[in-house]
Amino acid sequence: MKPQMQNIIIMASAIVASTQIPFKDPNVLNAARTIYIFINLIVLAILAYTRLRIAQQKDTTLLPPPPPFKPDKPNKPPTIQTHDLHHFTSLLKSQVTSMLMVALMHLYFRLPTPLVIQSILPIKNALESNLVKIYVFGRPAVGELKRPWKDGAGFVEAVGAVGAVFRGGKEKGIEEGGKKVQ
Repeated sequence: MKPQMQNIIIMASAIVASTQIPFKDPNVLNAARTIYIFINLIVLAILAYTRLRIAQQKDTTLLPPPPPFKPDKPNKPPTIQTHDLHHFTSLLKSQVTSMLMVALMHLYFRLPTPLVIQSILPIKNALESNLVKIYVFGRPAVGELKRPWKDGAGFVEAVGAVGAVFRGGKEKGIEEGGKKVQ
């Protein structure tokens, strides 16, 4: 099963489970907060250990050069260490952004459900990341773990791709019944 589908199933299950939790009781709410903080500290510790292992290995093997994005900049091939540090930074940014969003939703909007959801997903996502698989679990970088990894397409890129499809269809015109429709 794809990780995205697993995340959706986990989120739906956590939302249903959180409706059964009596968050009106301050002890239950404080326990949920404590679990959330503890889980995030574990995730940050896993990421810190991964960063330490990246720094210890100092792998300067060159990766194949990426396709040129900008013709005016030189296309320098990255090393494994710089590639992994780039992905580590994106993992850390994702985790911190998630923590800030939960803090906003919980403290400002008084929603307890994000505490339950984000007590499960961050540890799952951290343990499934390629960096943790290689540096913490010691799996060899072959197959799906072979570098360079592709960055996951974000929301803006996905919307841009959809917009390009619509623009392409509009510029070329669509043939319907022998007529060109604009």
